[in-house]
Amino acid sequence: MVQELLPELQVKHRKLNPVFVIGHGRSGTSILIKLIRKYLKINFGTESQFILRYYDALEHYGDLNRRENLLNLLEDIVQERYFKRIKKRFNFDLDKEKVLSSLKFPSYSGLLQAIFLQFAQYHGMERWGDKTPEYIFGLDKILRLFPDAQFIHIVRDGRDVALSEFKTHFGPKNIHCAAEEWKKRINLAQNFFATLKDDQKFELRYEDLLQNPVLIFQQLIDFFGIDDQDKSLIRFIAKNIVCDLKRGNFNKWHTALSKSQIYRFERVAHRELTAYHYPLIFSHFTKPSLIETYYWRLHSKFKRLLVPGTIEDNLYRIRLRVKSRLLPLRKKLQFVAGAHRKVSFN
Repeated sequence: MVQELLPELQVKHRKLNPVFVIGHGRSGTSILIKLIRKYLKINFGTESQFILRYYDALEHYGDLNRRENLLNLLEDIVQERYFKRIKKRFNFDLDKEKVLSSLKFPSYSGLLQAIFLQFAQYHGMERWGDKTPEYIFGLDKILRLFPDAQFIHIVRDGRDVALSEFKTHFGPKNIHCAAEEWKKRINLAQNFFATLKDDQKFELRYEDLLQNPVLIFQQLIDFFGIDDQDKSLIRFIAKNIVCDLKRGNFNKWHTALSKSQIYRFERVAHRELTAYHYPLIFSHFTKPSLIETYYWRLHSKFKRLLVPGTIEDNLYRIRLRVKSRLLPLRKKLQFVAGAHRKVSFN
């Protein structure tokens, strides 16, 4: 278990760009942000999950230069379960008036900056980050909101990712679909990284983090632009970080997956496994037929329905869809009500 904070540790940041950690779920994103938060003093909460949804709905809020519209957007954002979770976990309550008064410019990105920075400052930090695996499907929008953001992509052997996902209420529930999903997200991250400048992107393997964390954190210190000329920070990390990691927590797939499961994963994602230097068991593959592919996709969906937690998660997603569909109507009603109040007043 990673201790959340080390108040006595001083870290000098030369730049304050926001940081987004991306990667397939169960790839080590959570342990990575906990370590960055602890040792490099960049604040992360739980998964925000809402940034892209409000980006896509911005047209319904009108001109954000108008305080009323900006306040409406903020009021909707603070209803997200993210704020309930950080209240429960970190005992943090967002001060909406402080958010508005600290805005450097009236925009959605400015609002997000003010929200996440207030949370960071609550913990005595001056830099913030976010980790939401689903943002892999909208990284171009994240970059438009935060053109100076830095991105970290953590990769884990997809066969171990599959094993881990099978124990959760989310994600694929058979090896074929797990391979498809892992391959898809790997390619999305690679394509996005190809568009970034070198000082905006950093990629690592989960296995390397476990085996050589000091080297990884030395590279992260350089990547983030942290001042550590006297090497006191990296020496502190070297002395303590090993206790925060399960050094042998990888390659479980060798014994936990059957030969047929390994084959089915590798035939879908062998190119991506090889690109990240993960060894293959098989060397020749036949392409799965469309019938077989559709069978495994239906099989995965059915199995997910039987997993505890799936219904609750699906209900939450349905509420979000209904909310997004009703948003244009709600904004029109608010406009009509506002116009009626003006007429009545006159």
